[in-house]
Amino acid sequence: VAGGGGGGGRGGVIRKSVDMGVSCRAQASGTFADLVEVGFASDGRTGVAVGQSGTIVRTSNGGVVGGLELISAASEKRGFAIDLPLHGAPGIESRLASENYLTLVFTFSDPVTSVAAIGEATCGRIGAIRIDPQDAHRVLASYLSNGCNGVVVACTIHDIAGSEGQTLSEATVTMGLLLGDVTADGVVDDADYQATKLDVGEITDNSNFREDLNADGRIDRNDARLVRRKSGSALLP
Repeated sequence: VAGGGGGGGRGGVIRKSVDMGVSCRAQASGTFADLVEVGFASDGRTGVAVGQSGTIVRTSNGGVVGGLELISAASEKRGFAIDLPLHGAPGIESRLASENYLTLVFTFSDPVTSVAAIGEATCGRIGAIRIDPQDAHRVLASYLSNGCNGVVVACTIHDIAGSEGQTLSEATVTMGLLLGDVTADGVVDDADYQATKLDVGEITDNSNFREDLNADGRIDRNDARLVRRKSGSALLP
């Protein structure tokens, strides 16, 4: 198998993973010929499978056949994003979401043409929902925690329509909310405090943005104090 999180096999079987191979599910390939090699471009959607008797199978939407699919999700704030896996353990959001909105990014297999204006969350609330004007594969949903912390939250948007006429009644992503968990291990402890304290005075970048709890562009004593105040808190199973 050559990249892209996909696999081919006997009888035209295609197995696709969206969680780096932790789990896979079968997808229709349109052929019964044995497939021996699969390759994907860096966008994760454009791919080719080759097989028996010169068979060539192409996809431009990650192998989705006749449907619209949620392929990834993230929690974004001030340009820095935390991955929210669609399967397995939830991604943990360590930054404040009670005063300023987080942006939940739902990325779909095809460009989205419309989405319902109202969504819901099991804790906190969903605000404005819109299609990303820079990339129609992405739907952006504002999220406010309303004080929720130490819990796994499921956030759902509805009535998503794709550019090929496909529809998806809903799409749900989950994330763990644990303020101060900069190491993303499910517990706020001295390791989180020491990591934040070490970077006090630094400008926020890709290496330390989890420590910028108030997302003001700098790691400072306010961030370190907030981590210490939350020490001992944990993400509920």
